[in-house]
Amino acid sequence: MRLRAILLLVFLTSFVACGGGGDEESIPPPERSEERPTRAASSLEFPEGLDEATFEELIAEFHAFREPKFAVCPKDPAAVDDEKELERFPVVAELRSRRMIEEEDPDAESQEVRLTLSALSQLFGFTEDEDAYYLPIAARELVSIDDVDVEESNAVVRFKWKYMPHEIGTRILRSDVMTAEAKLVDEGDRWRVYDCKGLHPHLYNEHDRIATNRAELTYE
Repeated sequence: MRLRAILLLVFLTSFVACGGGGDEESIPPPERSEERPTRAASSLEFPEGLDEATFEELIAEFHAFREPKFAVCPKDPAAVDDEKELERFPVVAELRSRRMIEEEDPDAESQEVRLTLSALSQLFGFTEDEDAYYLPIAARELVSIDDVDVEESNAVVRFKWKYMPHEIGTRILRSDVMTAEAKLVDEGDRWRVYDCKGLHPHLYNEHDRIATNRAELTYE
């Protein structure tokens, strides 16, 4: 009797510990994988010595991609005082709101529009001629690489890019995504971008073309 009682006690203890008494089976939790999710591999087929990271570096070094977007501020007072003309030069209103244009002096020999010393110190990389100031307002940024064609030692990479406005360009420049096509050549020890189509600046107006011969404003 004592042995039977001991066996019965052991059975009851094990039954309670295992959650007995219910109809559902006890399902162990799934084991957690120790592997972290990895980024999907690119389906693009690059030639030897060229990959996405390398292309990003190469296009960033290419002169037409590296060149900033310029806005035009005419020096003719009539151009910045007429409402219709101001629509053609939106950067003028932005400069005025920031007090970057000097107030006109009726006694001055020259009545041309002048930027303040504060503006000149902040607008790093600006240029000017007798007609206007050309102010850098944005840089280009690579968005994605869409396609790669390879033929012997040459490659064509199609990609998307957009403007990243500087502070002065945030309210006057759209940052639409655009497409471009870069041509590269394998020089043995490295690839080099030698041509790129589609980096056009989307000019504000005709004055941009007339008043400057900068590669940025004529590049197609």
